[in-house]
Amino acid sequence: MVIVLSITAVGCQILADRAPASPVPADPTATRRVEPSATPTPPAPTVTATWTPTPAPTPTSAPVELLAEAERSMHNGDYRSAAAAFRSLLARPLDDATRARSLWGLGSALLRAHSYPEAGDAFQQLRADHPQSDLAHDAALLLGDALLGARDPLGAADAYRTYLEPGTVIAPYVNRSLGDAYRAGGEYPQAVEAYRRAIAEAPVRSLELDAREKLALSYAALGDTAAAMAQYDAILTLT
Repeated sequence: MVIVLSITAVGCQILADRAPASPVPADPTATRRVEPSATPTPPAPTVTATWTPTPAPTPTSAPVELLAEAERSMHNGDYRSAAAAFRSLLARPLDDATRARSLWGLGSALLRAHSYPEAGDAFQQLRADHPQSDLAHDAALLLGDALLGARDPLGAADAYRTYLEPGTVIAPYVNRSLGDAYRAGGEYPQAVEAYRRAIAEAPVRSLELDAREKLALSYAALGDTAAAMAQYDAILTLT
């Protein structure tokens, strides 16, 4: 519209420039010819086509895409979003391997979000539904952590023992957690045994020091002050 108006204005200016300075007198002898008055045909209205893009259909994300999205959220530390993505994935029909991996991811996300009871449910479901999965054994360890966080220390102890049964290279760390579970449940003799195993197998000094301090607390709870003080003396020697 701006272009049309501009052209019209320029045309009018050109016609004005070409007009004579004074009108030419009419010839009185000339026969006057009257042209019929013609009604000009109005120009057809200009129709501007309006293009409206058609939204592309949103395809349903494939399970592998949802799994990647959930694990990306986990990597970024957005555990709530990760848990939501894993739940969405688990609402679909899945093959056994993907379902086991999704339950593992859901439990791990909830555990890191401190939703301990829900995390425990996910790990228990993984172990119950997919006992042959490679993740089922490892789920016992995280199940122990979830149950300990949910204030079920003796249930946690059972899970830690289950994880320890076939043997593991991280046994010293798991025995320390087992001692924590027994001590939280008031089972101090069992806590003492677990901490002593952790100390005996500790691969690093920091683990040994931590286990000795907790062992001292367990001895104190049992009323064995001398044994508790011996552990504190050992700590002083090591530091």
